[in-house]
Amino acid sequence: MPITVAIAGGDQRLIDEFVIPMQAKGLCQFIVFGTKQQLEASAAYDYVACATDALAVTGAINAVQTQKAQIIMKGAIHTSTLLRAVLQKENQLRTEGVLSQVSVITFKDGSHRWVLSDPGLNIMPDVKTKIAITANAIAVAQTIGIKEPRVAVLSAVEEVSTKMQSSVDAKAVADYFKASACAAIVEGPLSMDIATDPSSAAQKKYTGMIQGDADVLIVPNIESGNLMYKTITRFIPSVISGAIMGQRCQLF
Repeated sequence: MPITVAIAGGDQRLIDEFVIPMQAKGLCQFIVFGTKQQLEASAAYDYVACATDALAVTGAINAVQTQKAQIIMKGAIHTSTLLRAVLQKENQLRTEGVLSQVSVITFKDGSHRWVLSDPGLNIMPDVKTKIAITANAIAVAQTIGIKEPRVAVLSAVEEVSTKMQSSVDAKAVADYFKASACAAIVEGPLSMDIATDPSSAAQKKYTGMIQGDADVLIVPNIESGNLMYKTITRFIPSVISGAIMGQRCQLF
């Protein structure tokens, strides 16, 4: 039976570009909670008119709580509106884990596919939070078929410097996963060029297992992650997908 997706804030563009093609392939069913405009009637989805974005989010959450849907998808609403509702204890969507945004960026020329985290949720994560962010990103990488993802915990340098906290944190995160039974290769600190460009790794004589072929990029903070995400998506032809990890239902 296809999975049902509850869309909070669906608009006609999302319907045309995502809902109808996915439904036509038999991959998903949809309940659309819309506020922005009157949507065209279609057998591809159920439509619920909502007066506000907040009510659209409430409707999507209720659909999951009543088992009418298994996934919540953000439509044409502010991320903060959705996250506020997800974080409310009475909605019972939170787990004990850390919420983090994980984005999958696939270059259209086929040269790269990166799992990037966290470009949009955790502002200045400490080591414990970065470990959870990394674990969430590894889970996504494995879900999309990367059995043993190569994870680069990024900094501006590839050696620890006490003057650069991101490098200290990156080593601590890498050491944690090296001591665990995780099916991933985690190295840090790594600079972006060594993580993503084999020629740079060779030129710098980097001897680690990641030689410009990282699958997962863990950024130091929200500023660096957000800048990277928006630079790539603005200037490089790419296909973007992603999820917010750490709650009881999948949130896209």
